[in-house]
Amino acid sequence: MIAQPTASHFINGKYLEDTNGSLIDVIYPATGTIIARVYEATPAIIEVAIESASIAQKAWAKLSGIERGRILIRAASIIRERNHELSVLETYDTGKPLSETLCADATSAADALEYFGGLSGSITGEHIPLTEGNWAYTRREPLGVCLGIGAWNYPTQMSCWKGAPALVCGNAMIFKPSEVPQGFQLIKIHLVFDVKHDGRHKARMVADGHLTSIPLNSVYSGVVSLRGLRLCLFLGELNGMEAYATD
Repeated sequence: MIAQPTASHFINGKYLEDTNGSLIDVIYPATGTIIARVYEATPAIIEVAIESASIAQKAWAKLSGIERGRILIRAASIIRERNHELSVLETYDTGKPLSETLCADATSAADALEYFGGLSGSITGEHIPLTEGNWAYTRREPLGVCLGIGAWNYPTQMSCWKGAPALVCGNAMIFKPSEVPQGFQLIKIHLVFDVKHDGRHKARMVADGHLTSIPLNSVYSGVVSLRGLRLCLFLGELNGMEAYATD
């Protein structure tokens, strides 16, 4: 098929498949053609993703802000180098014209990584003078593992808009792309494609699980509390469904 990924999930620096999940047809909205098939994440896959991200986050948080920012800026550079390839994937994913995705989608994602990467050196605490010569100080500490839930219309940007600020602050990110863009069941792993071919940075950003991408079934939120997650970022309406429960 035109856009068939190696497997449905990308966890701890490698593709992972679990055919026990429900099958999702990935449909090109412009023609209705099935361009790939992937499997929803099962509870077992989700647990693997959370465990991997939890382990990786501790090492990632030990890096200085400058080091993390440098990696995000390098990731932005890779996205720009592969803009045409990523724009074609975005067109298949969303049905947008290539003339739009070439100038807006991947480049906007790179802008987000570059922006937050550039702020990395300014993520500091404060020294607060008090009365009688006393003082206090604040520290900015990572939350831990964060979950980002993407939308159908800007999948590539969403992964970076949500992932970049979380990553630069020392958190790990599990990203769940939309599975229902434009009424169809579409899913694609985006940001991991941008970074995984760069061996020097792969160990820092992807292979250690700092960024994980899985198709996460929405009904799973009503069954199991996603233990170990400290923050859930989403855009849109719940339509009566429960929000994801986090620690």
